[in-house]
Amino acid sequence: MSVNKRYVNNRAPAPAWRATNCLASNMKLFRLQVFEGLGTTGNTTGPKFGPVRVLGVGALRRCGVGNRRYRARMSTPTPRPTMVRLLQVGDTIRVSPPGGDCWATITALHDDEPNRVIHIDVTTERGKQITADAAPGHKFDRLAEPDDTRETVMVEATDFWKWIGTHINHPNTGQRVMVMDVRPARHPDDNREIVAIAVAQGPVVFFERTGHLVFEDN
Repeated sequence: MSVNKRYVNNRAPAPAWRATNCLASNMKLFRLQVFEGLGTTGNTTGPKFGPVRVLGVGALRRCGVGNRRYRARMSTPTPRPTMVRLLQVGDTIRVSPPGGDCWATITALHDDEPNRVIHIDVTTERGKQITADAAPGHKFDRLAEPDDTRETVMVEATDFWKWIGTHINHPNTGQRVMVMDVRPARHPDDNREIVAIAVAQGPVVFFERTGHLVFEDN
C-alpha cells in the first residue's frame, strides 16, 4: 500500500473560499442557554420570541414567585482550533474569503474520499454563502463551549481516511503507531470489501466496514 506523504504531513493548501449562488438566510451565531425556566403561565410581560415569553420582575411577582431566585446563564463560546474532520453542521468557524476574515456558520459538509478532502458550505455573518474544499487535518478556529473539546472520538471504518497522520493503538501489537494510509481492500476468505490501515510500524490492520476505532486528534 502506498503512503500519501502529502496528506500525512498535512501540507495541503489552505482552503480557497468561493461564493455560491444560493440565497443567504438569516442565521444566529450565538445562543442563550437557559438552565432554569421561568414558565409561561400567569400574566406575562416582555417581548415574545416564538412560543416563549420573557418574564419581567413584575410578572414573576404576580405569578407568586417573587421570593424565588431564577437565573439565566449566557454561555460564552471561545475560539478553539479544530480539525475539519471534527467539524459539524451548525458550528461557527472563522473563514478567510476575499474581503477579509469573518465568522461563518457551517450549513453542509460533504466527503470527497477519492480526493481526500471535505467540502464545506458556510453562511458568513454578513449573510453571504461561500464554499471551499479542505483537507481533514486542516484547522479552523471554531466557537466552542468550554467543555466541547472533541479530542477523542469513536470513528466509523468508512471514515478512517480522515485520520491519516494521527496515531492509534495497534490492535495486534498494542503499540502506538501512526496511520500512514487507509484504502479499501478485499477479505482473503470471501472477497468481501473491508478497510485496510497501513501504519508506520507493524502489520497492516484490517477492519470490517461496519467496525469502529477510537482516534485522538493529535
